[in-house]
Amino acid sequence: LNRQIGKVRYIVEQCFGTLKRRFQFQRSRYRTTAGVQTEFYWKAMCFNLLKAQRILQA
Repeated sequence: LNRQIGKVRYIVEQCFGTLKRRFQFQRSRYRTTAGVQTEFYWKAMCFNLLKAQRILQA
């Protein structure tokens, strides 16, 4: 059970690590939940665009 969870956690943690490292997502600029959520959506969209670019170049 722990190995199965670890496989999923590894993929998810890679995404969050990239968001923190490349997009400076340690601390949000906004205080409201809506602001933080919007900021996260934008950064996640940028992450997905970079990932798509890498896939298309391969």
